[in-house]
Amino acid sequence: MNRFIAATLALGLGYGPTVHAHDSASRSAAAHRCESTDPIVDALATALAVSRKYQDVAVAEAEGYAPASPCESSPDGTMGIHYAHSDKLAAPPDVANPPILVYLPTPEGQKLVAIEYFQPVIQDGEPYMGSASEPPRSDSLPARPPELFEGQPFDGPMAGHNPDMPWHYDQHVWLYEHNPDGLFAMWNPSIECPAAGTQEGAP
Repeated sequence: MNRFIAATLALGLGYGPTVHAHDSASRSAAAHRCESTDPIVDALATALAVSRKYQDVAVAEAEGYAPASPCESSPDGTMGIHYAHSDKLAAPPDVANPPILVYLPTPEGQKLVAIEYFQPVIQDGEPYMGSASEPPRSDSLPARPPELFEGQPFDGPMAGHNPDMPWHYDQHVWLYEHNPDGLFAMWNPSIECPAAGTQEGAP
């Protein structure tokens, strides 16, 4: 069993044959209390502990998160509706302060499926707003992508997904919905956005 599989099983994240993803939040407190010598287990436990209250979208909204996208999907799978926190987006990436929460609209309301970390590309002292055809200068990019969970670099650099978003690195963490492509995959092929016009919470 490799180290990544061992870490996800230890936290009950549903990536083994007998563990179910919907149990992860209820097990997070126990996982967080367990002593661990593995940094990735500790980081995942922290992410679970700080995010499980946001399973209630009203709590997220009360703390300053707001819808920033429709329910996003692609041929590779689905993300969901991104709820962003402007102050946390502007801060350096921190496991304990996810700047983006990802929800899937359901008949019962918004379901928290993932959290997302974000780091803009800075060029000439400002987040770089160039288009996909105008990449940032190489001297604006870090030598290595940012990393919060040991051995799991952020995706990117990539252009912003809308005109108001800079070039950036990001990392999805599917803590609340099993992703067959992996805990840190960008898209989740096991979920789907609802039909157009029923995306509760979308801007």
